[in-house]
Amino acid sequence: MRISVIGLGRLGLVHAAALASLGHTVVGVEANTQRVRKILDGTHEMHEPGLVELVRTALTDGTLDVTGEPSAARGASAHFLTVGTPELAPNEGFDPSYLENALRSLVPSLQPGDLVIGKSTVPPGTAAALAAQLHRESPGAELAWNPEFLAEGTAVRDTLAPHRLIYGVSSLEAARLLDEVYAPILDRGTQRVITDLATAELVKLATNAFLATKISFINTIAQLAATSGADALQTAQILGADPRIGASHLNPGLGYGGGCLPKDTRGLAHYAQRAGAIEAAQFFTQVDTINAAQRQHIAEWVIAQLSGHQDSQVAILGASFKAETDDIRESPSIALAHALMSAGLRVRIADPVVTASRGEDSRLEFVRTAEEAMREADVTLVATAWPEYRRLNPAALLPMVRRPLIVDTRHCLDSEDWRNASWDYRSMFNLSLH
Repeated sequence: MRISVIGLGRLGLVHAAALASLGHTVVGVEANTQRVRKILDGTHEMHEPGLVELVRTALTDGTLDVTGEPSAARGASAHFLTVGTPELAPNEGFDPSYLENALRSLVPSLQPGDLVIGKSTVPPGTAAALAAQLHRESPGAELAWNPEFLAEGTAVRDTLAPHRLIYGVSSLEAARLLDEVYAPILDRGTQRVITDLATAELVKLATNAFLATKISFINTIAQLAATSGADALQTAQILGADPRIGASHLNPGLGYGGGCLPKDTRGLAHYAQRAGAIEAAQFFTQVDTINAAQRQHIAEWVIAQLSGHQDSQVAILGASFKAETDDIRESPSIALAHALMSAGLRVRIADPVVTASRGEDSRLEFVRTAEEAMREADVTLVATAWPEYRRLNPAALLPMVRRPLIVDTRHCLDSEDWRNASWDYRSMFNLSLH
């Protein structure tokens, strides 16, 4: 099948390359001409395991073409909209204009019987409005909603081997065409759920908000564990062993970040507020508030530790919001760095893949290695659980720092190793935060 993918950001490029690997002929359309050039010459900056190889193979085989021309979508039977839906402003909901513009650019290339498939995260009602727009501008085409559930760091795997496929459709014809798109995945027994547009929209938002809620919940429980003398990590492990709860996203620490969970939780709160579901809006707002407080607690503790010391320096290990990605959108470590710098502390951040050019803030000092960041540091904070940091040699690092104090906000280090090497090792929840 010939398929077009409109928008080649983090979602779209993975989706386009994955569809090509399934045997389809895919044309990816991207309005950013610089991004088009970088994808074609193999220099695109997205760090995602397996993506470079997947894109290179598809381009070499001729199953994927990348262009800036919307007219290249003509002749495709299925058209995926994978553009972003950023916040209009914090707590003011999603901006649908990128979707509206993408659909508008696609309309001249549509033929009767074509299926336009939205994958972007949107509040209920967005798809219905786009379907009405499509009916006015291209009456013979149809709109469906097929939300994605990939996670950064495992996006290629999540796309090619999803836990389930959700079809928000208005006709059996649309469902049959989506079955053809995903035939190799469905043949492996992947669950398929057919529903309506609004349910497909809501389930994506609800999924991310639920994951965010689990993270904020376990962080509040970890705070209670710290005040009671209980073991926060063991409490989380025992909770996760209950099959009704599950261990996923029950890792107490610095909190969540990235381009999805924060935005989608606030977006759902905004939608609930507009819908008159005041208690729901307050609930999701509190989830987000608890998350933001995590990095503030750490910042306050570090500032108190270094009070009265001149020229204090803090090393932060990890800039991306999680390991195996270069995404620093709403990164807890970046927020933590800003809070520390506002107090007059010098901050140096190390990350294996995030560089100063990606840092988007000239005030932050980015370095590549942990050793560079920790040189003359008074406090070291592990903010991202990169495998490289688990392999650090604490004895070798000891002479580099001014003060051997390390705070493991992701609980990814071997505490015994660090303490045996004469480090003052602290986990996130033995800091007496309050």
